[in-house]
Amino acid sequence: MGHQDWDVSNLSVEVKDTGAFKAIGTVSFTNSGKPEKIVIELLRSGNEWRIADIEWDSGTLRGLYRRKAARETEALPQ
Repeated sequence: MGHQDWDVSNLSVEVKDTGAFKAIGTVSFTNSGKPEKIVIELLRSGNEWRIADIEWDSGTLRGLYRRKAARETEALPQ
């Protein structure tokens, strides 16, 4: 994940309900000849679905923002 150039093929999407207001989407594809998979956590808000988190081989979207927030907190004057 995190490529500058993309050559996506063999795309497939599978969505499974995991509760009344939750679902997990698994997106599988081939990018430049390499198989990749992304897992998307979805939460329903009213009639709409929202992305709660995205997970790929090297981490998660939430984890990325947590690390960024921690760095910014460390940089604040004491």
